[in-house]
Amino acid sequence: GADAIEKFDQRAALEERIGTLLAADSNDANALALRGELSLHLGDYASAVKDLRQGYERDPNHRTRRLLVDALLGGLETDFVTYRQTEDELLALIDRPIERSRYLRLFAAGLERAGDVDGAISHYLELLDPALGPPELQRVEDNLDVRRDRWVQVRLARLRQRADESERAKMTRAIEKRFNDASD
Repeated sequence: GADAIEKFDQRAALEERIGTLLAADSNDANALALRGELSLHLGDYASAVKDLRQGYERDPNHRTRRLLVDALLGGLETDFVTYRQTEDELLALIDRPIERSRYLRLFAAGLERAGDVDGAISHYLELLDPALGPPELQRVEDNLDVRRDRWVQVRLARLRQRADESERAKMTRAIEKRFNDASD
């Protein structure tokens, strides 16, 4: 049976409600969080992050924190160069393995695209940490779910193919170190 009910306001009514709340108090944490959530659902990560940060500063509750993490991760996924600078903030906010896993996946892929192979490898290897839980299916593209460990395997293999001999040796040492540390 059902154990929860979700409520979805119509956009115009929600925008009017948010406007009324913010007109009465421009620092209303709930209104800022609602406006941030709406921006998040519309894919406007910059506005979402701005409002959710302000809402979270005024009322640091679990729901707003979770929305802020989602907005920062969404921004990281769509504009790595801009949102890369939010790494420290993200790490301070992340408190669930699924969030950490998504952060590591997005950051590793962004570092790889930016040409930081060492940083990418480090983040890919962190994705294999048992503390993240079993390697369950995760959405990595709109229509693609894949086990975390398999995704890392493919990414590392692709990096290895493109690497020269010295980079391959460096990758091998990093992987061996990771496995040796894990077995100690």
